[in-house]
Amino acid sequence: AQENGLYRGGDVLSFDVDFDKEVVVTTGVYLVLDTGPTAPASAYYYSGSGSNRLSFRYTVAESDQIRRLDWYGTAGTAIQVPSGEYIRRRSTRPIGDADVSIMNHARLNETAEIELDGVAPTVTRYFFDYGSASASGRNITYTVGDEVFINVSFSSPVVIVGVSQLYVDAENLRAAVYDAGNMTSMIRYKYTVM
Repeated sequence: AQENGLYRGGDVLSFDVDFDKEVVVTTGVYLVLDTGPTAPASAYYYSGSGSNRLSFRYTVAESDQIRRLDWYGTAGTAIQVPSGEYIRRRSTRPIGDADVSIMNHARLNETAEIELDGVAPTVTRYFFDYGSASASGRNITYTVGDEVFINVSFSSPVVIVGVSQLYVDAENLRAAVYDAGNMTSMIRYKYTVM
């Protein structure tokens, strides 16, 4: 089952659905999710055929944005079995389709707190700190070794993965390096005057 929390574009969510008996399933079966303005979305069957627990997976899209993820429609129609696909009891005597309604007709948002925010953060503003130079006036002359801090503000928190640099002089490939702010909406870069 998916842990409660905030998930962003590209994150993979996993949902488990339990049946009272072992079932076999084809790969086109899916759960229908209410992911926000562009709903519905589909979490496709991933694993579990031959057992009483089926797993479904969904990758959060950039357009997804909802406070509490839920089934699209009712819990009774959350599992979709398209024409030519099936979820059947594992027993071959008698062969029969399994009951595919969600047990107890529970809403996903009643049993989990999953928030989706697939919208990519955007830069809202940037500003400079004077760093190691004197801040007595607006026009400042920096000398070799002085540090200048460039703050970049985003519309929502961002995560720095790997090396993050901000080129301040692309022609000479001079870059300010990441200094602080990972997992916040304000990232600070430091440039040392050469």
